[in-house]
Amino acid sequence: MNRGGRSRSAGERRAKRQAALEPGAAIRALTPDAKDPSLVHVRIGRRSAAKIHSDAATRLGLKAGTVLDAHLVAEVVREQGVTDARYWALRAIARAPISTGMLEAKLRRKGVDVAAAKGVIADLTGRGWLDDRAYAEGVVASELRRKPAGARLLDAKLRSKRIDGRIAAEVVRSALGERESRGIDEAEEAMLLAERKARSLTGRQGGRGVEPDVVVRRVYAMLARRGFDPETCGKVARRVAKGAGTIDA
Repeated sequence: MNRGGRSRSAGERRAKRQAALEPGAAIRALTPDAKDPSLVHVRIGRRSAAKIHSDAATRLGLKAGTVLDAHLVAEVVREQGVTDARYWALRAIARAPISTGMLEAKLRRKGVDVAAAKGVIADLTGRGWLDDRAYAEGVVASELRRKPAGARLLDAKLRSKRIDGRIAAEVVRSALGERESRGIDEAEEAMLLAERKARSLTGRQGGRGVEPDVVVRRVYAMLARRGFDPETCGKVARRVAKGAGTIDA
């Protein structure tokens, strides 16, 4: 069965369980969940109609014999949504680092409502299990280890991962500033990339000369894609194009 099939089956099973939650239904028992004792099953008849946090059950006054009204049904369904949100969130952060924005989008695709998603994310953030700044720092460090990059690319990459713009700007500025303090010059890194690009252009021409304007355009475009500012792109591209040893075989 494909993944989509499994998701539909899980949703169908949940809907079938919750069908027992209706005004006038009486709770037979509240039983602890075997895997997570902080959760309890709300049993109506022989079926577990919902699985919610024990604190929520206490707050709602649920116990054996409680007859559900429309308000309690809505509250139990909402608390089941919180349980689902927490389950999917913990699975996601166990697989790989993730930003709060990415996690919220993932939960919404699972059908979790906005309030439940935001509540669970706030709880996990408060516990230190989610940290957008630390995640952003890891993304930037990984990108810079792979290949030199300018602020524009790094900022765009963080925003694509749903990092808040203020945090993204601060993390990028800090990372590039730290590199500069270690003597790593951005213009020199851009030059190394540009020279490599120029050599590859010559190689594709079978060792024949490449027109300087072609080199300028191609090198400029490559540096721009790597996020370097226009002034650096233009200056480095023109400098490489003037290097006859780089352009001509």
